[in-house]
Amino acid sequence: MSDLSKKLSLVVASVAVLSGNAMAALPAEATTAMTALGADAIEMIGLVWTYGSPIVIGFVVWKMFKRGSSKI
Repeated sequence: MSDLSKKLSLVVASVAVLSGNAMAALPAEATTAMTALGADAIEMIGLVWTYGSPIVIGFVVWKMFKRGSSKI
């Protein structure tokens, strides 16, 4: 192995170790905030399903009514 490839391997290994340490050092507040954000996102999706489904069904029924009434 050449001297350049040994140095490159050392740099890559160092960067990998340092980035792993940086990811592991998240504060507890950040973890709590991400968990709360996920819970809020799930709640918003539930609200969209609650109000979105009747609206979509209403538009489908309206289109069917218009299509049926135009054939009379």
